[in-house]
Amino acid sequence: MNPPSRSRLVSLGEGPQTVGRFIAELQGFKRSPGELAHVRALAMELVDDLPPNVEAQEIRRIFEHVRDAVRYTKDVRGVDTLQSPSVTLETRQGDCDDKALLLSALLESIGYATRFVVAATLPRGGYNHVYVEVLNPRTGRWIPLESSISSFPFGMALRTFEPVRRFA
Repeated sequence: MNPPSRSRLVSLGEGPQTVGRFIAELQGFKRSPGELAHVRALAMELVDDLPPNVEAQEIRRIFEHVRDAVRYTKDVRGVDTLQSPSVTLETRQGDCDDKALLLSALLESIGYATRFVVAATLPRGGYNHVYVEVLNPRTGRWIPLESSISSFPFGMALRTFEPVRRFA
């Protein structure tokens, strides 16, 4: 299997299949062994000073890093631009899908299960946003991680105007 390119412009089209195609693209990057190896060093550095087995603290530390250290920057106008976690790390910029993908890869690289959540944050606007949920293995609870908005609280999700769709 060829590794995904480091970034790409994607035309997803219209209609209900769009979300599925979008998630497939994200999952290709998320599951790339090369990407996971690249981000693992940062994930381990971020949690290095924490005691072992403090899952909520590890999750929070990584979430806050992506939320605060990666600048939210919009896509190319009219085109979905997806970039790999390593590109987002290098540029320290990306939109909601880039930040969600980096957050997911960082958490997965140190053993946490994550899933993407697609939401509609505008009335009658359709699905327009993605964020991450992470499974806390100690509690068995999925924790929403909205990393695109500065100072957004840990464990809260944005309001949505359609039922969210979740993808592991």
